[in-house]
Amino acid sequence: MASLLQSGFPARLDVFLRRHLPPEVYDAVRAYERCIVVSNSENHTLKYVVLSDRFIYLTEKPPKSIRRVVALRDVVAIDLKEEKNGPAFWRSKEPRSVNESPPRSEEKIKHFSQLKSELFLKDNSLRRILSLIMELKVAAQKNFILKRLFWKTSDLFYFLVNKLHEYLPESRDKNGLQNQSQRVDELVACIEIIQTLGLMFRETETELSRLNTLAAKKGTLLNLLVILISEPQIPKSCPVFNIQLVADSALVEMSFDAELQKLILEYTDTATALLYEILLVFQQGSLGLGSTKFAISWMMSFLQSCPPIITFVASIVKQVVRGLSASFQLLSPCQAVLLYQQFYILKSCLRHSRTLAEYIRNNYREEFRYFIHMPALKKRLPLCYPITQPTTQLFHEVLKLVE
Repeated sequence: MASLLQSGFPARLDVFLRRHLPPEVYDAVRAYERCIVVSNSENHTLKYVVLSDRFIYLTEKPPKSIRRVVALRDVVAIDLKEEKNGPAFWRSKEPRSVNESPPRSEEKIKHFSQLKSELFLKDNSLRRILSLIMELKVAAQKNFILKRLFWKTSDLFYFLVNKLHEYLPESRDKNGLQNQSQRVDELVACIEIIQTLGLMFRETETELSRLNTLAAKKGTLLNLLVILISEPQIPKSCPVFNIQLVADSALVEMSFDAELQKLILEYTDTATALLYEILLVFQQGSLGLGSTKFAISWMMSFLQSCPPIITFVASIVKQVVRGLSASFQLLSPCQAVLLYQQFYILKSCLRHSRTLAEYIRNNYREEFRYFIHMPALKKRLPLCYPITQPTTQLFHEVLKLVE
């Protein structure tokens, strides 16, 4: 869950919302405003109005409790009311420093255009592309406007997916098929690209330009899905014929082998997180919250037709088993979020794909009986995490679907 602090929310309000809202509701919060509330029960009360994707909430200032007051679908009109002679606290807004000014949109647009132009240069090295993508990701983390620009200019989405396709599941460069060092660099770049794409998907549910880009580039989206479920290929250790170099070369190969295996695990986790975000797009389409061009049943039908999906689902189950049975250490917040995403993917497979559901039930019933069970989850997942409750509920749903 991304913090609302990055969106300009006061720290105290952010902490309050994080503690009192379910994770899925917290993630859907988009804006807040200090307003004077006038109703049958309240007369000129200063409160925070909190806006999410679907509802408007009210909380005190400072926040003490929060309640949902209206669904956006029920709002038929909004009028601006100004009270020139209102209460004194209406005019008590904290003064902004003369030297303090919000970042100019023009600067962000210029920065984005410059990054995109440099990324599109034909002679870029892989290291240069990696550096530019990292800069784009950091900038998008700080300023939402870059996410909006990313989806409005669909060519960058197309470029990043094509760049992934150059290196996944195997490298188009013949050197990458044999050179372990080069393959390490390629996988590092791919992980960074997927993390950047995941960032662009998060918190952009209401951006119409995102749906338009995905619909217009549906072939690109399908290619991305295939890439995410495919295991990256890594080069085998190359034979060394010079006897004097055997010892040193063996140490180098062991080092690269270990690094490649570590990168494969990191890639799988990153791909899982992005696949989860794409599943949400199709889930929203099925619920009528997004474009009707996207439906979860259609997506799962496509995925089950892709040969790599069986290996991918198997790896998800094995990761869940490893996460719940490897040790009795508590999961970190990032591990807890990943576990939720893994359960969500398994639930989607079980509910929307008969082929994948039968595969999971026939091949992993023992794992769900002896390793993936509620006592194991309770031992690993701290109660203080906001994501614990929705993960537990999702876990129950997965177990019922496996039965």
